[in-house]
Amino acid sequence: MTFFFISLIIALALRWLQYHDRDTGDLCGMLPLAIGMQVALTQHLDRSVDKLLLKGTIGRVHSWQWNENDRLPSVVYVKFEKAAWQLDGIDEPGVYPVRPVTEDWYLDGRRSPSVLKIKRRQVPLSPAYAMTAHASQGKTLAAVLLDLNVDK
Repeated sequence: MTFFFISLIIALALRWLQYHDRDTGDLCGMLPLAIGMQVALTQHLDRSVDKLLLKGTIGRVHSWQWNENDRLPSVVYVKFEKAAWQLDGIDEPGVYPVRPVTEDWYLDGRRSPSVLKIKRRQVPLSPAYAMTAHASQGKTLAAVLLDLNVDK
């Protein structure tokens, strides 16, 4: 009986991580972090003319603050190359603090009316080593590798 419940919990956890970000408030189920990792913003952070930190903007993880016994970092600092702006209290230009946000989404989002509301707290970033053709529109990229392997 215990084996059954453990198997069920593992299956539910794996299913939980497989939800598309669009179905979960644009927040990743799991977000690995590494210094220097390319990340994309999943929300608009600062629309001011000098920064333009909009959804899809790509930067690199500079550092983070992680309080002991917390499940998430309290802030992830992201470095945006070629940025001329510099925030007060930060040593380098182009480094911006990204804090966790809480988003609501519905587990039964395709049902009308949706009733199974879930809150997810996550840093609004996603790994940015690959993107769809739609996400690449309007970007200036130094190099591009296309995967045109079309399956049945």
